[in-house]
This record gives sequence, structure tokens and C-alpha cells, in this order.
Amino acid sequence: MSTDNVLIEVRGLKKSFQSGAERLEVLKGIDFTIHAGEMMAICGASGVGKSTFLHILGTLEHPTEGKVLYGGRDVFSLDNGALSQFRNRDIGFVFQFHHLLPEFTALENVIMPRLIAGESRRKCLDKGKAQLAEVGLAERVNHKPGELSGGEQQRVAIARALCMHPKIVFADEPTGNLDTATGESVHELLQEINRKQRVTFVLATHNEHLAQKSDRIVQMVDGKILR
Repeated sequence: MSTDNVLIEVRGLKKSFQSGAERLEVLKGIDFTIHAGEMMAICGASGVGKSTFLHILGTLEHPTEGKVLYGGRDVFSLDNGALSQFRNRDIGFVFQFHHLLPEFTALENVIMPRLIAGESRRKCLDKGKAQLAEVGLAERVNHKPGELSGGEQQRVAIARALCMHPKIVFADEPTGNLDTATGESVHELLQEINRKQRVTFVLATHNEHLAQKSDRIVQMVDGKILR
């Protein structure tokens, strides 16, 4: 891929945690680029740092050292308010566990980021219904999470991740809590969204079978990206 469509550039990324007298190094110096429109899988065994890497790319955690550049801008130079606005507007997240709010309907869960951004409820509802229709849940908008299957709940989470039309979606083991057939269908949905909407996806997974369907696969071992 050419350098002119680089969406994210990572420079010298390190992350460590202090545990008593011991310092645990999780990420050990990563230089990396993510291109607009690609679907990328980060593979590796549990504990190698995949989730930590995604959390930092998604600005949910700060690095110990290094920079994460979006369009050439170091996002961690932003103050907390500006960083929160950037995250809500430009980044979507899908996790292994859907993190839906049980007391709200599928539609209310999906529109939450838009409400946080200050949009009117009426406009949010229309857009949320359209988003749920895109993931095949047009008939389930008023169901609460407890009334949905695991696959349907994950589709709601995907719709929520996409509701602000982000530039990129980070998915951390998005099929890890689903049976094989349901996981396949959720992964196919992500691929379809990537192709049709050109949303960039970065998936952390240990499922090599699903990873093989991505545009690019990178291996993470012991806190480093293998070339």
C-alpha cells in the first residue's frame, strides 16, 4: 500500500506496568502503520499484548513511551476532553463481551454515542434504526439485550461501534464468546461493512481461520510485532 493512505502511524510504542517492585513490560517498542480501508488481523497467543496494543491505538490507555499519530497528529498530546471527543467521533470499538447496557433497548444502546455527542434524540433514533437495519436487526430495535441471542447482541455492539461513522473500528476477539457458526456470520458481517463502507478494521484474534480472511495478518509475540 502507498504511504499516502496511512491512517495511523505508531512510533516507538512501549507500555509497562508497575506491580510492586517488579516492572512488567507489555509492549516493547512497536513501529507500525495502518492504512485507510484495510481489514487487518493481529494474531498471537493470549498474554502477548494484543489487547493492550488495541486499547492504546483506540486511546483507551496511554502509552508509557512513543506516539500514536492519526493523520500526522499525536492524539496523546490532546487534553482529556479533546481526546474523549476524538475517540467518540472517530473510533469505534467491538469487544469479546458486548458491554451493552441491559436496561436499554438495542436502539437506545446503539444511539448512546450520538446522544453523548449532543445530537437530538429524534435524529439519533432515525440513524440508529438505519444502523441496526444494516446489521440485520431491523425487527429487533425495541428488544433489550437479555431478549437477544449472543450473535444478535454482538451485532448491536457492531451497530453501536459504527453509529458515528468512525474512520476505524478496533475489534478485540469479537467472535471469541460465540459458537463457530455465529462467529463466522459476525466476521462475514465485518467483512461486508469493510467492503461496502470502507471502514478500517483492526481485529485482535487468536482464531487463525478467521484471521486468514483479512487483508493483512500480523503476528504479535512477546510484546512486539513480527515482520
